[in-house]
Amino acid sequence: YEIVSRDWSSDVCSSDLALPENPFVISLGSSTIRVNQPSHGRATGDTVVFSNVNALNNFNTSSGFTTAVLATTTGYSITVLNANNYTFNAYSGTATITGVIGGGSVTAQTI
Repeated sequence: YEIVSRDWSSDVCSSDLALPENPFVISLGSSTIRVNQPSHGRATGDTVVFSNVNALNNFNTSSGFTTAVLATTTGYSITVLNANNYTFNAYSGTATITGVIGGGSVTAQTI
């Protein structure tokens, strides 16, 4: 018999994964945010933490959410919509525009 050990630090669920540019889809008056993350492999109830977030859109227009809210270190419990999208409810703020936000450096990590 051979004992094999594995370094789980590189596991998909524990590492920061880069998201597509402007991955957050927001709708005017709503605190629900849809996340575009192709082939995310996440499950409803997972807690996801986002980093490197820009709360403005490409036109530097306020979105109604702050970077601190979107990138909270406690993360958000998600609801999976399909293999490429999930949602979460921001703990503060509602969208003041309809569009996409986040910037080009957002990462997501399941905690």
